[in-house]
Order: sequence, then C-alpha cells, then structure tokens
Amino acid sequence: MEGKIELLPKKPPPKAKAVVVSVARLIGIPFIILIQTIFLILLGFHLKLEQDLTTLSSSIGRKEGVLAQAAETETLFRSTQSKLEIIATIREGFCYSCAFKVIKRITPPLVTLTGASLKEESLSFTADTPQGLAFARFVTNLLEEESVEEAAITSGILNEKEQLTFTMELSFNKEKLKR
Repeated sequence: MEGKIELLPKKPPPKAKAVVVSVARLIGIPFIILIQTIFLILLGFHLKLEQDLTTLSSSIGRKEGVLAQAAETETLFRSTQSKLEIIATIREGFCYSCAFKVIKRITPPLVTLTGASLKEESLSFTADTPQGLAFARFVTNLLEEESVEEAAITSGILNEKEQLTFTMELSFNKEKLKR
C-alpha cells in the first residue's frame, strides 16, 4: 500500500440521503434566491420611503415659511371679515339712533325728554310738558309718523306747577325707520 491507511472503508451514501441532498439542492437554492430577492425589494422600498420622507420634510418646511409670511395678512383679513359681519348684523337689526332721531324730530319745543330706555324694537321714555297743547301736538306728530307702529302711555302725572310728566312706550317698524 502506498502510504495511505484507510481505517474505514468508503461506503457510498445511502439512497435516501442522496435523494434528500438532491431535493435540498433543487428546492433550497431557488428558495434562498427568492428570499434574497424579497429582501432586496424591501430594502429598495425602504430607501424609496426614506427619500419621499426627506422630500416631504423639505416641502413642509417651505410651506411653513410661506404660511408664516402670510400670517399677518390672514390676521388682518379675519379681523376685517369679523368687523364686516358685525356691520351686516347691525344693518339688519334695529336702528336705535334712527329711533332717537325720529323722537327728536317729532318732539315739539315745549316737550322735554327726561329719560329713555331701549328694549328690542321699542323705546320707552319719560317727558315733561308745561301745557296740554304741547302734549296734544306731540301725540298728533306720533300718529302721523310712519315708522311708529304702536304708542302707549304707561303713566302720566300732573304736578302742582301744572306740568304734565308722562311715560310712553313706542314700537317701531324697522324697515320704515331706516328710510
């Protein structure tokens, strides 16, 4: 023998083991390639998402800058819009100054207003008049006034100086009052 000592004789592998090895090679190598392909696809997807996130972050930064520049204009716009809404509400509501202008216009010189209070679409006031004729003229003016819908004398007192102190409540027509 030529210098080789063989203690165990070489036996061919059993058939079952040969079948397992060949099946493992046949299925295992494509399976490993498939797993690596899936991991490469996932890595590519991760890198794409990371790039999109970076782009989105820079876009948000630019848009925040634009919003910061427009903040003062937006505040001014909202303030102006709020004021316009208040003006529109006032125009649709009862015109208290118009009611006082009507009272001033129809009040004769001898009738003196001493107090007034407003409640929704009505005006309650107290007045003094030295003569019955001035009061009669005032009532006549009230009856001729188109914007006055209803007038009611709620109290009246004749004092020792023969001066009539009366309280009256007037209801107004909003549309006719604004003309």
